[in-house]
Amino acid sequence: MFKWMEHIGSRSPLTAPPVSFQMFLQLFASISGPIVSMSLPPRLDAALQRLASALDQLEAAAERRARADAARGDLEEELAIMQDDRSRLAVDLDGALARNRSLSHANAEVQRRLERVSATIRSILPDDESGGEA
Repeated sequence: MFKWMEHIGSRSPLTAPPVSFQMFLQLFASISGPIVSMSLPPRLDAALQRLASALDQLEAAAERRARADAARGDLEEELAIMQDDRSRLAVDLDGALARNRSLSHANAEVQRRLERVSATIRSILPDDESGGEA
């Protein structure tokens, strides 16, 4: 039996209560000294390397996710700015259309008045323009 198994009792590792990996390493270090100074069995060393690699990949994925979330936040802020601009432009457009209608009505009123004045002037002037030159 391995010396570290004495701490979990005489049960086999399969029936022993679960031991966290961190707890296992602390237990192992207390029995045999710091982990750095001991030589690990090749299979355990390979498993630890795979674990370290998986943790590195997890950390990289978490960093990518954090960057994506930050970029998403930037995009949401940019979208909010664009929506504000759109709202402002819609208000400006409504104002311009109202002014256009107002100017169109004013133009129609001026045209109506000019036609009335022109008709009045024509009615005052003699039909024969040669009479005025004599």
